[in-house]
Amino acid sequence: MRLLGHPEMLATSDKLYWVRSETRGATKGPTWTPGVSPSLPKTLVGGEAVEIQLRISDDLERWHTLERVESVCLRIRLTGLEPSLNEVRIELNGQLLPDSILQLNDLIYRLIDRGAVGSCGQVYEYHQTPEYYPQLGHNNVAITLMVRDSRIEIPFEVYDVDCAILYRAHRNFKPEPIDY
Repeated sequence: MRLLGHPEMLATSDKLYWVRSETRGATKGPTWTPGVSPSLPKTLVGGEAVEIQLRISDDLERWHTLERVESVCLRIRLTGLEPSLNEVRIELNGQLLPDSILQLNDLIYRLIDRGAVGSCGQVYEYHQTPEYYPQLGHNNVAITLMVRDSRIEIPFEVYDVDCAILYRAHRNFKPEPIDY
């Protein structure tokens, strides 16, 4: 059965909402969606908020009440930034996202079996609790560079913003409830 033909089944399918960046080195031109150009990357300037619109079509409040939401993770990828030397403030719909739900993921340098991948920055992952869930419709993600290390000359950019939403098959279902 195809989910696209059944909106009630699609409502609780896992989803990834993504505000994409222009491919590095690409010339500005037509994109995969008519009339829409990538809104990222955007350069962070001290004290000025970079605002990104993220549209969500899931009614998380409803599905949370029915205990169907497994997880909601908002990820913001910042290039060139080192969190121990610089400070950013990240808000969702005017609400400051706390460090208690933040997990940093370092992408500055990775050595993988095919070679090295580097200079990608940090991913700020917010594993959201219900009071910080995005709302149905348009959401505003604001990133402000509060403190910048003056010894760093490269630009800091907001490169990607995404929101991953995972659901349970039903409220009492966990895929692997037992460790053995």
